[in-house]
Amino acid sequence: MIYSAIRNGSRSFLVFISRSLTARQYINNVLEPVLLPYLQEHLSSIFQQNNARPDIATLTQRFLEDHDINLLPWSARSLDLSPIKQVWDIIGRRLQDIEHHLPKNICKNFEIKLNLRGMRYHKRKSIT
Repeated sequence: MIYSAIRNGSRSFLVFISRSLTARQYINNVLEPVLLPYLQEHLSSIFQQNNARPDIATLTQRFLEDHDINLLPWSARSLDLSPIKQVWDIIGRRLQDIEHHLPKNICKNFEIKLNLRGMRYHKRKSIT
């Protein structure tokens, strides 16, 4: 899984997660280190989640409320409404041409690909 935040003209670091997350792991590995600093740079932002289990957990909701993070309400588990899905599609299409030159390790692939495109990469420890 890869987590990121986007807005017109900017994007957050990417966070690579190797397995499912609990609400606590989501907060510790995505929201606190990546989302909070990003939103502090972009105060008028509204945060959108896809209503996965860690997103809707009481612990996560309390964290978002405690940090005054504005949420965009939307249909549960409706990925088609997510603008970041479109960004992933664009990135995937643009990077297909260099795919065969890269090692098979997916995280390393993304790190190289993103660095080639001038994008920031935020490597977190694997969550096991």
